[in-house]
Amino acid sequence: MNEFDVAQFEALGPWITGFEFAGAQYGGQYRADTDSRVLRFIAKFRERFAASNRGRDQPLRILECGCLEGGHTSVLAQAFPEAEISAVDVRETSLEKAKFILSASGITNVRLTKENLNEPSSALSQQYDAIFCVGLLYHLLRPAEFLE
Repeated sequence: MNEFDVAQFEALGPWITGFEFAGAQYGGQYRADTDSRVLRFIAKFRERFAASNRGRDQPLRILECGCLEGGHTSVLAQAFPEAEISAVDVRETSLEKAKFILSASGITNVRLTKENLNEPSSALSQQYDAIFCVGLLYHLLRPAEFLE
């Protein structure tokens, strides 16, 4: 783990997501690392990938739509360190927080991008092995179109 700067963490606040560094709790009350939705996604994706005939010659590609402060992003990146993870959010402040958390955690397999998923998106025009999307649909103007 890289150096965790408490002052920088607090300056980026307030936080929705809670994080643990060196045994101490920081941030908000919501803990992404114990969220059953991301844990089920990881288990199911591992199961499906193991059952597939896909070779390991190419890295896994995962898209996270609406990464917020990087809580789920860091869980996914740690669960799949060999994967290329693209995490998108529309809010610059959320992306700044996510960048800080990923850096403090020593995570290097994530690319953060600012995108409005209510509009045509370069992230959505690419191929992925899996897409993780939690807490986003109710923010979209046309969620059914997004899912298509």
